[in-house]
Amino acid sequence: MILQASVSGGLAKRTMSLHAHGKVRRIFPKAIYLEFPDSLVVVLSGALKSPITVNVSVDRSFQELVKLGDGCRIAPGELIIGNLVIALLDSQTYANRSDEPRAEELRLPDLRALQRAAATLKMLYQASPEGWLLPEDDNLGKFVSSLTRCDTGLKGGKEMLRGEYALLIGRGNGFTPSGDDFLAGFTAAYNQLAKWNDWGLIELEIEDLIGETVRESAMLLSYASQGYVDEEMEDLLVSLSSSPDRLTDALTRIATRGHTSGLDMSLGALVAVAAVEDMIGKGDGRSVRAFMGALTP
Repeated sequence: MILQASVSGGLAKRTMSLHAHGKVRRIFPKAIYLEFPDSLVVVLSGALKSPITVNVSVDRSFQELVKLGDGCRIAPGELIIGNLVIALLDSQTYANRSDEPRAEELRLPDLRALQRAAATLKMLYQASPEGWLLPEDDNLGKFVSSLTRCDTGLKGGKEMLRGEYALLIGRGNGFTPSGDDFLAGFTAAYNQLAKWNDWGLIELEIEDLIGETVRESAMLLSYASQGYVDEEMEDLLVSLSSSPDRLTDALTRIATRGHTSGLDMSLGALVAVAAVEDMIGKGDGRSVRAFMGALTP
């Protein structure tokens, strides 16, 4: 079967230009996860774009078209996975807007807006079939508590809060555990905001994560810490410095992803915003405590 890619992520294109061979790591009805050396490319049936995806349109399950362990190779203008051929030449390139020049002024939600966002997230969690899991996790509580202390060294790079956030890596069930989803949202949001203030960035290296969680989740978490997120997550990050209505809309759109993946990523992003608010202010943890107080039952 031959498929035409409509969009190819910029990072996916770079990976495929550097590596001629990979293999099928995991297959879902609408997604194929391809592993290349220290890299991941996702072939996705649908329109959700990201830097690591190749988007196609197909009316059959990928589980009918390829097998786990199939090799893949890059030919001129083509991605070949087993007997499946994906034409790449006419596909558009997708890149995150975080690569674009930033506005001159950073605007963050005030405390009231954060509390409204927490109330929205609370309702979405309560409506989820999976229920209220991550917000009551003891390890999340320890991590959040560490953010309310002004001496945590939150501004500090690779070793930042390693003891606290390490407890969340691989925490929970599923293809991407809840703790990983939370940290993906937290690090993506924090690093984006840290750039405005010339603070050290949180660095989550793939080699440090593999072995602690699902391999694919480790790669996705590392990408998120570098700012490589899909367009829905990026809309959420952009909305953090926009209007409260836009933030609510972005939360609602991402909420249905996976079991609670979208909710857990949103929770991480909002906790990061609250932490940054405190760092810019008095450093007393007021915003983090107010947000979590509005979230928990």
